[in-house]
Amino acid sequence: MVATNPIIMKSILTTLLFLISFSVAIAKEPPGRVTEILNSGDGKSAKTAFQVYTIDEEYMLLDYLRLNPKMQMLSIIDDEYNDILKVGEMYIYFKMGLNLKYQLAKLFRLG
Repeated sequence: MVATNPIIMKSILTTLLFLISFSVAIAKEPPGRVTEILNSGDGKSAKTAFQVYTIDEEYMLLDYLRLNPKMQMLSIIDDEYNDILKVGEMYIYFKMGLNLKYQLAKLFRLG
């Protein structure tokens, strides 16, 4: 059965575009650190977040996948720092390493 709800159709289209972008990007040989980040998780949740050490690494991965985030949020739960970026209708999670936690704490004076 074909979905006729415009919201569902938009969500399906966004997901398909993400998968196509991801597939095309993977077809090229990624820079070494991008491969490590891709192997660190799937980015779909805080538990399976991509592991990064700098904000630049987040954007290196997004650039490699040809994705443009529309919104960015910081989540701190039980001393776990996650950067959450909205791309289309999806959210991509990044788990921050100690270096990035230090950078953000300094920037936002989080302690």
